[in-house]
Amino acid sequence: MLKQTEEIMHRAKTKDTPTCYKRFDQMDSDQNRSLKIYVDKSRGAVVFPVYGMPVPFHVAYLKTAVLGDPDEDGSIVMRVAFDIPGVTLKPEYLVRGENLVYVKELSYRSKNIPEMQNILRKIKELMKKHKEALNDEKQQENFVEQEELITAKPGDPKIVLKDLFIKPSISARGKRIQGTLQAHRNGFLFTTRKGEKIKILYSRIKHALFQPPEDEVVIMLHFHLYHGIMMNKKQVVDIQFYTEVDEVSTDLSKSKGIHDRDEIEAEQRQKRMQKKLRDAFKSFYNKVQNWTSKLHEEHRKIPALEFDQPVRELGFHGVPLKSTVLCQPTTNCLVNLTDQTPFVLTLADVERVHFERVDFSLRNFDMVFIHKDYERAVTHINAVPMKQLMAIKDWLDSCDIKFTEKSGPNLEWKKIMKTILEDPEEFFETGGWNFLEPEELASDEEEEEESDGFVAPSSEEDSESDDSDEYDSDEDVESEYSGSESEEELDSEEEEGLDWDELDAQAAKEDRTKNFTEATSEIKGKRKRESGGRKPIKKRK
Repeated sequence: MLKQTEEIMHRAKTKDTPTCYKRFDQMDSDQNRSLKIYVDKSRGAVVFPVYGMPVPFHVAYLKTAVLGDPDEDGSIVMRVAFDIPGVTLKPEYLVRGENLVYVKELSYRSKNIPEMQNILRKIKELMKKHKEALNDEKQQENFVEQEELITAKPGDPKIVLKDLFIKPSISARGKRIQGTLQAHRNGFLFTTRKGEKIKILYSRIKHALFQPPEDEVVIMLHFHLYHGIMMNKKQVVDIQFYTEVDEVSTDLSKSKGIHDRDEIEAEQRQKRMQKKLRDAFKSFYNKVQNWTSKLHEEHRKIPALEFDQPVRELGFHGVPLKSTVLCQPTTNCLVNLTDQTPFVLTLADVERVHFERVDFSLRNFDMVFIHKDYERAVTHINAVPMKQLMAIKDWLDSCDIKFTEKSGPNLEWKKIMKTILEDPEEFFETGGWNFLEPEELASDEEEEEESDGFVAPSSEEDSESDDSDEYDSDEDVESEYSGSESEEELDSEEEEGLDWDELDAQAAKEDRTKNFTEATSEIKGKRKRESGGRKPIKKRK
């Protein structure tokens, strides 16, 4: 038998059983006499004839409604399935009686196909409306209302950024809306050209990020919040204020060569526009940082904002949500801000990272981020290129995040986290996360724990090894000399045979390595300054 959906379960625990009619006389008598299926939108009910009687069902109990294909005799069948509890009655159903019979499915056959199609359309509309109402209720749950915005006083600096678009859109139709973002005493205020206002308090911002226009078509400020704010009846935790950078378009029909003057001028205009926008955004967030730092000294409740920026040199491709994107680390998180749905992962919330399907015969591997809060589901980033593995490990080392890796199939993380939550003490007493370690490493650790100390080799082994070293010394020297000579000859031959494209590729590779090293050291320096100069404890084994 079918299980009841989560919405029905939640409603049964917190509210009374949904009812559409309290008395029989509230139903439509004309419709009842006709003994036909009809939909009462005002009551949220669908009335079905059952054994010659009109029986109302609240839309909350409808699961599916479908029409089959017409039969040879010209009739059609409509099947309606209901949400019902399992074989064992659950506590929320016992209040209505223990000896209950639940209707699982109703089927109706008719030759009036247009009427059946019209009834199905009305049922679908009613189910959709009810689902939207449930979503609205769910969005209102655990919603934390913001405090009042304290606007800037006459003597305060005017920190404004104009001609910005907001994402997600505050329009019900999803249209792009332009407005102005201004920093006030305890938060930001975004005002559209039509006068609509969105406020974001500084205390609600968890991460403030700046996305530069390099290799992107937009430049933006991104705010990741502790608690969502309501926009279009939905709680939103990621808000972006952005403007687009004009792309250079190339007309392929032209045949003037690569040095076309129009294209060069267009590129120069785009570079000037990028620089102008970058300077405007940087000036804005620098003023915000100085302003909030001053306010924080006066009022400790107002946090001092610090804007962070993704490091493209440390980025790697993967699938954190639905599509392949470039995941870029910042000082405190891992982000992708330019996709349709932004992705922000706070590194301080991550306990460890596990690499799955690490097999160099494969092109990709998967990453699993295990949070310190075990009640949270793990975060997956799938289909990461295998060539990025070592760079990612170096980055995790710089962030002092422990990682493990294993080959073979992926683990069932839902069951693992459920088992841990059932008895966390037993989990750590039986070894904790050691099951993620490779078998060879785990066995080596066990042997090290069991051994009392270092065991020196015997004297006979030492003498044999010394004799063998003396015996092979001349041959080793000769082989090393000949090997080095051949390598030098090969290197010289390769350098002589390299063309310009290969030399450019080699130089680009060296530049990427240099940028990667500088970016990693910059993140280490930021973390050291934030920790007050304390040297972090390395967790990598």
